[in-house]
Amino acid sequence: MKKLFVLIAILLICAVPYAQAFFTIADPFTTDGAANVKVPVYNNSGGALTEGAVVVWQIGSSTGDNDLYVTTTTTADTALVAGVVAQGGIASASSGAIVVYGMAQCDTGANSVGDGGQLCTSTQAGTGANCSTAANESFSYAITSAAIGSNSQGNCFVGGK
Repeated sequence: MKKLFVLIAILLICAVPYAQAFFTIADPFTTDGAANVKVPVYNNSGGALTEGAVVVWQIGSSTGDNDLYVTTTTTADTALVAGVVAQGGIASASSGAIVVYGMAQCDTGANSVGDGGQLCTSTQAGTGANCSTAANESFSYAITSAAIGSNSQGNCFVGGK
């Protein structure tokens, strides 16, 4: 019985660092940009993804083992949003992190978005814009925490519908 408890303790100690590497819990009191939840993904877009780019799931291109592949889109108001690329970006054909909930930087395209505006995907790859109709606001992936000008980057809250 004692051996069983020792084995369980060893397994738990070994598993904790791996669990933290795959799922980061948000720290609401941080000042270093970590007030968010990130998940690891694979950049399958064909180019580097910079911080703030909105990405969508690309499940059909996965290698068959349900990998978390993401890419950019030029489809406005899509519901396939995976999240926003986290600080540091993701190199082409590499793994990196996306913010799925919490504070992040969000990119906008040709149109500015006002303070408290809902961001939906736009026709410009990797950028967000105002949702095209009130009905499409259900597809929003973030809310701006200050106005963001056109072709700019600003603070947003990802997942706040």
